Amino acid sequence: MAYIDYSMSERAAAAYEEGLLPASKIHKTLPAYLVERFCQPDSWHHTSNRFNETNFYKPEIVLRTFGLIPFSSGEEEDPFNPEAAEALALLKPSRSGKKETFTGCRVEWLEWGGTRSHPQCFEKIAENCLVEVKGVTATITLPNGRQFKKRVKTKGFSFKTV
Repeated sequence: MAYIDYSMSERAAAAYEEGLLPASKIHKTLPAYLVERFCQPDSWHHTSNRFNETNFYKPEIVLRTFGLIPFSSGEEEDPFNPEAAEALALLKPSRSGKKETFTGCRVEWLEWGGTRSHPQCFEKIAENCLVEVKGVTATITLPNGRQFKKRVKTKGFSFKTV
């Protein structure tokens, strides 16, 4: 297999020439993890000098899957996926920089303690909390005034308005 400047295989370069792109390069407002979750790759190729396997997608199909460009009737079937469009729509308000505030929330999260050689995970629950979400970060204010931040999609973290 031949490489071009240690950055990609010749086949990966040919995929670019055919119009195929990695998930991260398809659209500036479409996160790669959503593309990987909702779209089937057209092919994969080796990239970098460590032989990473990178999936390549047809940008038009991806954009139609998320409803970012309309379906044209000359194609076989419409790839539009309502779940994908909803996931993108839920992401868009969080990127706007606006802060959403929720009061009277029940918050569940994990706190880590112990030592480096013997870490321990503690499940925590608090009622009547204030949660402010800006982007992908939630700032939680407990009833006693203590504040901490968690990523909204962190495993073990959730909140519900009561």
